[in-house]
Amino acid sequence: MQREAVSVLVENLEKRALKVSEVADLFQVSPMTIYRAAKEGSLPSFKVGSSLRFDPKAIIAWLKRQIACWVRFER
Repeated sequence: MQREAVSVLVENLEKRALKVSEVADLFQVSPMTIYRAAKEGSLPSFKVGSSLRFDPKAIIAWLKRQIACWVRFER
């Protein structure tokens, strides 16, 4: 993930929940990939009405766990 994307995520921490398109842009994947990950439960999300949303703090925690697993795997 690019530093700019992380900066955007951190800036949004206290402002609002992220939309699927925003998370997809941050991860540089399609929105469908985000929908699938959320449906599987591998990416933390919640519903607001019929819309799927993401808590930036939960996404940062998820990223940290993914990076830690990847670093351990690479060793």
